Amino acid sequence: MKQNLFGDILRKTPGGGNYMVNCTLCDFEFNGSYTRVRAHLLKIKGEGVRVCPKVNPTKLSELKRLDNEATLKIENSKKKKVSLPPVSEERKQTSSGGVHQKLKGPLEASFNIQARDALDCEISRMFYFSGLTFHLARSPYYRSAFSYAANTSNLSGYVPPSYNKLRGPLLDKERSHVENLLQPIKNSRKPKGVTIVSDGWSDPQRRPLINFMAINESGPMFLKAIDGSGETKDKDFIVKHMRDVIMEVGPKNVVQIITDNAAFLSVAPTRFASTIIMLKRFRSLKRGLQEMVISNEWSDYKEDNVDNARTVKETLLNDNWWMKVDYILAFTAPIYDVIRKTYTDMATLHLVYETWDSMIEDVRKIIYQHERKAQVEH
Repeated sequence: MKQNLFGDILRKTPGGGNYMVNCTLCDFEFNGSYTRVRAHLLKIKGEGVRVCPKVNPTKLSELKRLDNEATLKIENSKKKKVSLPPVSEERKQTSSGGVHQKLKGPLEASFNIQARDALDCEISRMFYFSGLTFHLARSPYYRSAFSYAANTSNLSGYVPPSYNKLRGPLLDKERSHVENLLQPIKNSRKPKGVTIVSDGWSDPQRRPLINFMAINESGPMFLKAIDGSGETKDKDFIVKHMRDVIMEVGPKNVVQIITDNAAFLSVAPTRFASTIIMLKRFRSLKRGLQEMVISNEWSDYKEDNVDNARTVKETLLNDNWWMKVDYILAFTAPIYDVIRKTYTDMATLHLVYETWDSMIEDVRKIIYQHERKAQVEH
């Protein structure tokens, strides 16, 4: 139970701001809001509650004084509407016969100069009061919104959308519309494939953000942005989020990944490069490996694991297997060279752009020559 000087608020009752109230002067209990409490104590009739019989003229005068002070305090606490700046000197000269006298009269009225000036002041006040960035004025949607409102004749009495309407139904409507616009790009992922692009940057609050986008010839599509604040942006962190993005797009739809993140680059090239390095080493040791499996010492090793020894020997002496090794090393050499050049902490995305087309062309030639040679041999 809340208590004040002239009444006790017993409990909340259904409807609006109603409470069960007990008058401490006359011990009268009634249901109502501030209006009824005020009418009861100030002896205001016609408000649906009886007046307090314990309020004498002296007490009534004191209560009215308190009521006036409270009303004045409430009014003073309200945000006061600050008047707009007066019409500029240029506008005054326009309407008082100055250098712009030629605009006075019907011509001035047709241009609505004073109304335009007032609207400019209203818009600028919105920026200043709300702390909006001036860059908003460069938005095409900012200009189109006011132009549409000003030039549409049947919008008299229009009121801008409220806080709840902006964050609720209008936001849902815009999101649904954008998703419909993006659906053709989503549908093109399977037949055309997609490139996942990851880029790190900092927002105006200096938060480290990582963007993920999906790009193909139908156009780019933003997927998501993650806030890396407080996170160790190592390979595990990047790989986890990259894996989530790939699963969202569909692993079979992803053709390639482009990123400027060194931690992620330290994972992919290492696995690819280690395989190539191993094959290169095998190729350089071909003669020694073949001599090893036909030596007497190899016969001693056979006794430890006959099946494995036989498989290794057959593989190393198989000319077709070595031809496959040569083919793999040949068509991966251009790719390996690009990765080796870009595997650095410095910005290297421009190098990828410069070498990408030539790399693809070199790989295509090697594959074409290999397939043509295979057809001739068969």
